[in-house]
Amino acid sequence: MKIIITENQLETLMIRRRYETINKFVTFVLNNTYPCDYDSYEHFVSGVLYEINDMVGFYEADDLQNTTTEELNDFVVKYFDDKIRQAWGEGNC
Repeated sequence: MKIIITENQLETLMIRRRYETINKFVTFVLNNTYPCDYDSYEHFVSGVLYEINDMVGFYEADDLQNTTTEELNDFVVKYFDDKIRQAWGEGNC
């Protein structure tokens, strides 16, 4: 017997397949966000996540239309934490 799992049945599969799309959003936001505007690393992450979610909604990225904000945020924090920490550290505030 063969079992076929579609992206709609397994949300995490759908978002993992969009890694490159999400990476582009993360990279753009980090390149255009000034870490010194934030009081703490957690505040910086919140700002980055807000900007990413805003961009996804604004550009209506078809790749991410069925993704919830919570799923996207969890994915970004899990897979891009090092990149975000690096941007925070390079702020020299």
